[in-house]
Amino acid sequence: MKCPNCGKDVKNDRDVCPYCGTKLSTCKSALKKWILEPKTVSIFGMCTGGLMLVMLLMTTRIDTIMKRVNLFFHNDDFNTTITCLQFIPPIYYLAFVLAIMTMVLATIHYYKGKDYRLMIFSSLITAQTILMIANMKFIRMLQAILMAYRNSLTNETIEFDIFYLFGHLSEMKRMFLIMLIFGLIVLAYAIFMFILNNKEGK
Repeated sequence: MKCPNCGKDVKNDRDVCPYCGTKLSTCKSALKKWILEPKTVSIFGMCTGGLMLVMLLMTTRIDTIMKRVNLFFHNDDFNTTITCLQFIPPIYYLAFVLAIMTMVLATIHYYKGKDYRLMIFSSLITAQTILMIANMKFIRMLQAILMAYRNSLTNETIEFDIFYLFGHLSEMKRMFLIMLIFGLIVLAYAIFMFILNNKEGK
């Protein structure tokens, strides 16, 4: 680390600068606090990206079922699909809250430390939040399908709605997948930041 007084490099195990005699213990605690802040942001980012990965896996599972059975589900396929669908909205809203919190933290910490990595991450998580807002209509339609299922409408009606929402030509589904894939970029960058912060903290 560098001495804040004279600017010369000092070994991390030193408590006093050998060049100017400045005490470094307070500097070390301040450095640890500074390291902790980006680490906290990266942890929030990893949680957000991780939830995107979970939703992507669920969506892929639904696509696999639909490709296999063409138009109408077998009972097991239908039950598996409904189970996946029921988990997507709560995971989505949790990820949305985490994305907003991460965006705020990343922006605050960037203006505190002027770290370019936080600036990049703040831009990524802001774009992720905007994509999530754009996909609210998709989630609302999914919730309407689930509400119809809970109200015991016929399976054929629910199946048609699912195929309409998750159809390969659906613009909303395409937008939803873009959001999920972008979430993987957020996850990868958050992991990268976490690893770097760990190295700098040693």
